[in-house]
Amino acid sequence: MCPTFSWQCNLTILSGYYNVSIDVIVANPYSLKSDKTLAFRSFTPGKDGLEEIAPITVSTIYDDVICYKNNTEEFLFFWKTNQNQVGYTMMFDYYDKIYVSKVYFKSNGGGHFYINDEPRYFNKAHAENIVFKGVLMAKLDKYIDIPHFFTSRF
Repeated sequence: MCPTFSWQCNLTILSGYYNVSIDVIVANPYSLKSDKTLAFRSFTPGKDGLEEIAPITVSTIYDDVICYKNNTEEFLFFWKTNQNQVGYTMMFDYYDKIYVSKVYFKSNGGGHFYINDEPRYFNKAHAENIVFKGVLMAKLDKYIDIPHFFTSRF
C-alpha cells in the first residue's frame, strides 16, 4: 500500500525501477549520495571451468572514495578518513603538499614517512601539519590499453 501522499509512492517506484536514490530523481543538490558505480560481466570458479554470476558492482553510495592515478597503468583508491591507520598506506597533506606513504610515529611525537623511497623525518611540532585524507583500500592495475577505458576529464 502506498503512503498517504501518492507522489511519494510514485517517486519510490521510479527510484526502485531505475535503481537510483530519490535524491537523483528530484535533483537534490544537497545529497551526500553519489552516482559512482561500475558494473562488469562477472565469473567465478566452477566445477568445470568458470560459471557466470550476477554482475559485480564497484560502487560507493557516499562521496567517500578518492582515486589517485599513480601512473598510466596503476590506480589507487583511498577511503576518506582523517585518522592515521597504523601500518596502512595513507594519503595525507603535509605543508600544503599531498603525499602517499605509510606514516610512522615515535613515542616522542615525531616520526617519518617516505617520498620516492627516501625517508622524510618530522618532529612533534611538524606532526601537527599532517592532515590525513584517506587510507589505501584498493589498487587497480591496467595491463592492456583499451581506448576510453580509465579516462579523465582533465
